[in-house]
Amino acid sequence: MATHEEIYRNQTDTYEFMISRQPDLAENIKEIRPFQNLDILDLGAGSGRLSSVIAEEAKSLICTDISSAMLELLEHKLMQQGINRNWTTIVADHRELPIADRSIDLAVSGWSICYLTGSENNHWEDNLQQIISELYRVLRKGERLSFLRQWGRERKHLTHLSF
Repeated sequence: MATHEEIYRNQTDTYEFMISRQPDLAENIKEIRPFQNLDILDLGAGSGRLSSVIAEEAKSLICTDISSAMLELLEHKLMQQGINRNWTTIVADHRELPIADRSIDLAVSGWSICYLTGSENNHWEDNLQQIISELYRVLRKGERLSFLRQWGRERKHLTHLSF
């Protein structure tokens, strides 16, 4: 069975086919925090499941992912959608974001945080602490971090952290 790294590097089209079948989460995100005219960070943007529905309304969008192949697919997708160039892609690890302090209004992330914080990862606690510290650093004061879990149409807020 292929690892996540192999899939993200060598099977981007297959991954995109699978992701394109997932529900559109734009309205769910808007319920938590309307994102029109905000500076947004998409952690682990992958092929753009969240980025592609946020980009058009965002003031700016930074899409990070550890996989350059996935970011290339995302760039192609956003250009095909005719989304104005208010976005950028950056190969980056969640634990060390090359993003200016207090420059982000909203951070979103699909599944990627789980890869670093799953119980099968021996360093999950340290990874989670580093990710939260980085989000605290890049989010503007007064913003909040909302962890959301969704399967199908069921949506549950896990927690909110205010900065």
